[in-house]
Amino acid sequence: RQATIARYLIGQMFGVAAGASAAGWLAEAFSWRAIFVVLGVLYLVIGALLWREQRSDARLAARGAGGSLANAFRRMGALLSNAWVRVLLATVFVEAGLANGAFVFIAWDLHHRHGVSLGASGTFLAAFPLGGLLYAAVAGRVVPALGERGMVLAGGGLLGLSYFGMLFAPSAPWVLPCLTGIGIGLYMMHNTLQVNATQMAPDARGAAVALFAFFLFTGQSVGIWLGARAVDAWGVTPVFAVAAIGLPLLALDFRRRLARRAAQAQPAL
Repeated sequence: RQATIARYLIGQMFGVAAGASAAGWLAEAFSWRAIFVVLGVLYLVIGALLWREQRSDARLAARGAGGSLANAFRRMGALLSNAWVRVLLATVFVEAGLANGAFVFIAWDLHHRHGVSLGASGTFLAAFPLGGLLYAAVAGRVVPALGERGMVLAGGGLLGLSYFGMLFAPSAPWVLPCLTGIGIGLYMMHNTLQVNATQMAPDARGAAVALFAFFLFTGQSVGIWLGARAVDAWGVTPVFAVAAIGLPLLALDFRRRLARRAAQAQPAL
């Protein structure tokens, strides 16, 4: 499952690269408002295509008719009584806040500290999904070699090193290997979380993954909001420093919890 989800994430990685690059050039050529116009049109088209697919696919239509939105929320709420579910949700919330709360200011740092244009700074960010692609290419061999706990620890450590590298990068080219390291480290760590999310509630897998996604995106929003306030007050240095320290510590904590869960699952001799 780790390797399969890693391959699935390739589409997301290409989306990150294309979106970051296009956003930079749109902002430079028109204004930052153009980004939201393009996104709005894209999501309207995607919504229309999904609506058409749901109506034309009998299985999807039957599944949609079988439950209400209220029932879906009740199923998600019931999952919170599970201690392991709460651990995964809290971990992904903090991971998203730390990682994305720093990542979104890399282009800002490239533009203001290293003198890179807005368009070029968006293109620089393509090095991030490149790291994810490198991980996806070797995930089938790396996952069995390291195991879940090794993946989490290696991913968190690489994230810490990469964000420290961002702090001390003397010029723009030095940022590229840091971005690649962030891509590799984040997908090593997040892929492990995502795999656990798909099996944390086998009887309510859809509700569990939806709840996981909610905490992921909420964590991203909170992290970016706090990061923006910190950048306004003190610049980007404390934001990168918090990510560089916090992500390895989070990885250590989650590795410990994985080890404890594995020990509890072992049959008594």
